[in-house]
Amino acid sequence: MDIARASIKRFRVVIFLCVLTLVGGVMAYFEIGKLEDPSFTIKTAVVSAVYPGASAYEVETEVTARIEDAIQAMGEIKHIRSRSTPGMAIIYVDIKDEYTSNELPQIWDKLRQKVNDAQVYMPSGTTIIINNDFGEVYGQYYALIGDGYTMKELYDYADFLKKNIVLVDEVASVKILGEQTEAVYIEFSASRMSSLGISPLMVLAALTQQNMLTATGNMTLGDRYIRISPTSGIISVEDIGDLVIGGSGGNLTRLREIAEVRRAYADPQTFKLKFNNRPALAIGISTVEGGNVVNMGRAVSKRLKELEAFRPVGIELTPIYLQSDQVTSSVNDFIINLLESLAIVVGVLLVFMGLRSGLIIGLVLLITVAGTFVIMNYMGITLQIVSLAALIIALGSLVDNGIVVAEGMLVGVERGRNLTRSLTQCIVL
Repeated sequence: MDIARASIKRFRVVIFLCVLTLVGGVMAYFEIGKLEDPSFTIKTAVVSAVYPGASAYEVETEVTARIEDAIQAMGEIKHIRSRSTPGMAIIYVDIKDEYTSNELPQIWDKLRQKVNDAQVYMPSGTTIIINNDFGEVYGQYYALIGDGYTMKELYDYADFLKKNIVLVDEVASVKILGEQTEAVYIEFSASRMSSLGISPLMVLAALTQQNMLTATGNMTLGDRYIRISPTSGIISVEDIGDLVIGGSGGNLTRLREIAEVRRAYADPQTFKLKFNNRPALAIGISTVEGGNVVNMGRAVSKRLKELEAFRPVGIELTPIYLQSDQVTSSVNDFIINLLESLAIVVGVLLVFMGLRSGLIIGLVLLITVAGTFVIMNYMGITLQIVSLAALIIALGSLVDNGIVVAEGMLVGVERGRNLTRSLTQCIVL
């Protein structure tokens, strides 16, 4: 089929398709997903097993080997690597390359099932954790700072923000980083406990029994149903200090009289985060797969402004990194390159080949890019650093091909051939 000849004979159809492509390209540009980097799939999971007090040899023989045996029953496994250290085992599970990202969730579920089945054969006290979520990219980072506030108070406000931000459109997940784990420390006075006949095991038993939840029953009074609920549970450090401990000989004493009860950070402390040399928490926000990080960033900023009224005095929320700004800059650079290409091509061709040739080649360049946006949007390809680079490189080829075709047509017409024949020969060449 001679496409060139058919296009000339049915030029109205061609014009309609060109206009349709331009309109579709503009619409696709605003709908297409925009990210900084292309999404990628990590086909590796990490199985961590904690066996406190065990040597590396005991971990290897009693934990690592059993988990490996369970995992090797999966046909999707490509390779297994493990490392056993005193009290801990780390096992890397690689999936075969032939499996796609859409199939991985089912494979990870199967992996968890195999490991859970092997849990019954693990030594008492063993804890197993499976982590396969390494592809999450948090494109929006904020630092939460509050002079005079404890890390617990900062975390409470960060958790409040998290519950509101996660509901914003195109937000996949929100993560709080830098949280400091707290614990309650009870430091005994050995002489005081010895004189009262109280041992640490007796204190531990009293703490366990005091906060144990037990159904206490109910009763009916006439037409009313009454549930009996105890109110003596431990809900604060002060409640722990008020706990009554029974010693030998029937002696009763409060815990605070024989021990110092205090609340502090767990030892060793977890990862600390500082922003501008000030203790802080970080809030990371990720975009849904194939989403538009620019729209997400705008929606998050709008939501944060709406929540300003609930921000405690003295707490600051400062941006660390906003991927939406980087993506906006990259996309704007591409648009500038496109417009510069059109201006240069049209300007040069106006000088050397005339008005008609310059406008036609510039229009063809614009239509081609618009059609590319339509196809990318249909196939779920986002605008990111790789696709934008490919489009910029393609612009050079498009300009070169357009000039070659236009020049070939002009030369053919000057040699006496009609326009249809010249166009047909140029397309064939």
